[in-house]
Amino acid sequence: MPISCLSDCTMPTTHGRMTVRLYGERGADNADPRHVWVVCLWANSTTLRGRERVHMRVHDACLTSEVLGSLKCDCAQQLRLAQHHLAQQKGILIYSPQEGRGIGLVNKIAAYALQEKQGLDTVDANLALGLPDEARNYAPVRVILDDLGVRSVVLLTNNPFKIGALRALGIRIEQRRAVLVSMSQSGTSEECQNYLRAKASRMGHRLYGEGEAERGSLPERNLPEQPGCVECEAPPAERSVEEMPLSWPSRSMPSASAAPTSSPSAALPPACTSHLSCLQSDIDAHAAKGDAMPFVTLTYAQSLDGSIAGPLGGSGPRLMLSGNESMTLTHSLRAAHDAILVGSGTLLADDPQLNVRLVPGRSPLRVILDGRLRSRLTAKALRPPAAEPFPASTSASAASTSAAAASASAAAASSHPLGHPRRPHAVVCTLARTLREQPAANVHALRAAGVRVLCVDEDARGRPCLRSALRQLRLQLGVRSAMIEGGATLIGSCLETRLAHRVIVTIAPKMLVNGLRPATLGSSPSCAPASADADTPLPSTSLAVADASLKRVHTFCLGEDVVLWADGPAAAHDVSEQIAAGQDEGGGAQRSPMARL
Repeated sequence: MPISCLSDCTMPTTHGRMTVRLYGERGADNADPRHVWVVCLWANSTTLRGRERVHMRVHDACLTSEVLGSLKCDCAQQLRLAQHHLAQQKGILIYSPQEGRGIGLVNKIAAYALQEKQGLDTVDANLALGLPDEARNYAPVRVILDDLGVRSVVLLTNNPFKIGALRALGIRIEQRRAVLVSMSQSGTSEECQNYLRAKASRMGHRLYGEGEAERGSLPERNLPEQPGCVECEAPPAERSVEEMPLSWPSRSMPSASAAPTSSPSAALPPACTSHLSCLQSDIDAHAAKGDAMPFVTLTYAQSLDGSIAGPLGGSGPRLMLSGNESMTLTHSLRAAHDAILVGSGTLLADDPQLNVRLVPGRSPLRVILDGRLRSRLTAKALRPPAAEPFPASTSASAASTSAAAASASAAAASSHPLGHPRRPHAVVCTLARTLREQPAANVHALRAAGVRVLCVDEDARGRPCLRSALRQLRLQLGVRSAMIEGGATLIGSCLETRLAHRVIVTIAPKMLVNGLRPATLGSSPSCAPASADADTPLPSTSLAVADASLKRVHTFCLGEDVVLWADGPAAAHDVSEQIAAGQDEGGGAQRSPMARL
């Protein structure tokens, strides 16, 4: 049931007279709802309608600090500073009922106990309890702002997750203002300073305003002396908010001429580059809508009989199905997406790099769905990113192009969020029960190497839920587009859950006897044994056909391979993709027999 305004009144306060409105789900027989969002307005609600740049703070409940007077955090001080500022600016305070970053008061106190007894920080204490380090959902904020008619806000926050989560809901944030608490004047304890340092180094909180260098960690530096809400990150007039450092940068598609032509890289034909250009436009349009899920591209290679690997899967010899041209397409697709997802089985069997090497462009965030936390730091995909040179060429002109492309790529990487010390270069998505069972040292080792560990929901088969993982990537890390590359179970899960906006299948002219195919499609969860890996095929007890519901199917030749390119079931049918007549070789806009995968 959607939330709505349940009651309101005016109230005199130490910060001036304000209007208080309560939002929640109306219970039966007018019973008080379980969760209530409190909205404080220092302006008449009628004057807010249609306004832009309204100063706003979304403040999450902290009973321990705001009621009990705990000095373990600065929540009470931040709240008072925000109230003072918002009263002056005629702004909005939204008080969220999400205690303890969404884990609830009971779990928060349990996490406090682990911090006290075992010396864990605020992030590791949550993980030790089998809980995510971030579990807040800000969907009601969008409902509240729509109800008030507010068009855009100036957000008071130090938390990049909050910015990304609100933007993912389609809320326009024109500017961020940092809320700086004075450490010397507020009586804040050393425990609180350690807590703030952990939030800065582990969760990327920005504790400085304009003119002060933001650091990835604060081991030796004192926290700000002057309290207040200070301006920072105001977008220049000629740039849009989406181009600000708080969000992922737009990615440009490499042209056919820009890619080196030496083996194994190869130039792409016009039909292919046209589709790539349209894909980038669709990704940008999806991001502009503010959807809570990223744009998803499912892409993989298969043989003529539908196999994606040999009969032994990862245990057998590695088979290269794709030709050189198709590999160039794969790297172009990686460069077009913010993240790339594979299962842990693929990581262990193939040890892929999952980066961009054959074309100019930035490598995506590597994401591993690993229900049993088998990922090891020796895996290539989990290693910290390094300079990724392009293949050398004997041609002087090609060498010049390659050098220019490498230089542009290095410059882009220096400003890319993946290179930012607060951004992970890789993410492992696992389950709460796995975090409870695994030694804490395993998680600590991953995090120390810059790998983010995300706790996601469990699906009906006991594996990491793909939908939950994608949503967490969007809300916690601001990922706007994700490319799913394998293996068999992850491909099957994506098709089964109809999450793909685009489906791109490379069909190689080969036959594999008893080859491995996308797994678990249509099989009943009750008939499948529990497995915590996102890439371990499960035996299917019945034959089933998964209708991929592909639309606008195109096929074209790429070297010796055939590429099927289509809108997936999650795609909006009104996306303005226009493929020029005659660009598709041997297929055009005809519906392919491969449309039903």
